[in-house]
Amino acid sequence: MQSSWIHDLTDLFLAKEASTALVTSDGDILFAKSNLEFECTSFQSIVEYSLKHIALRPGDILITNDPYIGGTFLHRYTFLIPLTAPSPNSNSLILCVRRENSPRLCPAKKIDDEGLRIPPTPILQNGNIITPIIDAIAAHPLCPESFKNWIDLSIRDLQEHFKKWKSLEKNLSVHFSNQQIKKALSDSRKFAIEKIAEKTQGEGRSEVLLDTGEVLKLRLEVRDGQAKADFGGTSPGLQTFISDSTTLGACYDVISEFYGLNLLKNSGTFSILQVVKPSGCFLNAKFPQPTNRGLQSGVSAVKLAMNMALRQIVKNQECLKTESDVRIEMVFSKDRRWFSQWSAESVCESFSLQKTETNYPIKFLKLEKSNEKSHLHIEFKTLEPCQIRWNSDFSVHPLKPPTPWKPTASSLLEVLDQNQEWTKLPSYGISDLAPGVQVRVRMWGHFESNAKP
Repeated sequence: MQSSWIHDLTDLFLAKEASTALVTSDGDILFAKSNLEFECTSFQSIVEYSLKHIALRPGDILITNDPYIGGTFLHRYTFLIPLTAPSPNSNSLILCVRRENSPRLCPAKKIDDEGLRIPPTPILQNGNIITPIIDAIAAHPLCPESFKNWIDLSIRDLQEHFKKWKSLEKNLSVHFSNQQIKKALSDSRKFAIEKIAEKTQGEGRSEVLLDTGEVLKLRLEVRDGQAKADFGGTSPGLQTFISDSTTLGACYDVISEFYGLNLLKNSGTFSILQVVKPSGCFLNAKFPQPTNRGLQSGVSAVKLAMNMALRQIVKNQECLKTESDVRIEMVFSKDRRWFSQWSAESVCESFSLQKTETNYPIKFLKLEKSNEKSHLHIEFKTLEPCQIRWNSDFSVHPLKPPTPWKPTASSLLEVLDQNQEWTKLPSYGISDLAPGVQVRVRMWGHFESNAKP
């Protein structure tokens, strides 16, 4: 593909970052990647909103984690640092880096009880760290204790990125002109359209029900190498809410995986997708609605609906996988916290029982996993009193599974009660556990085929 040098150079420059993007000051994403794939499209809105309210010079650093402007989980913070100043033939380039710090689960009914929400806030200007702002953030009761040290390390890393970019400009004459950017994004869009057009075009519909009462309805149309996802008829939020940018990202994540666009994510490839949502539905969260549950079950519902609709358009007999994902936090005395994220796929890849048992008062009793069926069965017990907090997508159910697929057994999170009977827990919540209480997680990550051999 032509004009790929911008992607290749940026990929090399940002190789050590797990979630990052290079964005122009007017919002064009030149490169994006994330260990949460649905985040990739969100960097545009976070840059546009931040620069609208705060003036940044090259080398300045801003931080935010606001889910309503492009952030996701509150423990995932986005840093913005301008690498270049605007010139007559080029916009400023903004480096976005998203990092985690002290993941926690705080089930709540409003966003500000889920954690500390930081609007776009400058933390370094003219080479000087703005200590009073960082101290004020760190003093908030929901701010992690490690925040100040983590911020110092992150600032140093970002300053190193800035120095390396200046070295590229000086020694290799690296410069992204508006004309080069326009060409690269145009080529990317053309590439995406051609890939989508290789498969059958048409229309598909799907519906997904959440245990919290929301119903998601989707009409997906794929024509001329482009896709339109219309969520007309989707219900208002009751307990589940996700933002506009997250909804777009979840839709594109499925399109990208289905059509083989995973390695090229920028505004050119993103432009092939249009998302339409009714105002007031649970797919456009507004302050102060909580988003933690939505980032789990809401994202899963969108992706399941997209996958089901695509398989009506393209008669694909490959295994239809669901997300089947759970985050669990065990809080012990002296603020000892074990935070883990499990999916049938990721745990099948790697999981260390010994390390967890060494660091926390937990004893694993059973671990069964199947890579082929994306199945996971884990049982463990707590050795000390603790509080368990969890957030899963086990609440998502297709109303009309696509032929020839049928769901496997439901994924479950359970505890063994005093009568030695397993009790199913809701998909999201918090509970106290006594020593010796057993917890069981059973997860299924695919649909089975009804098709005759």
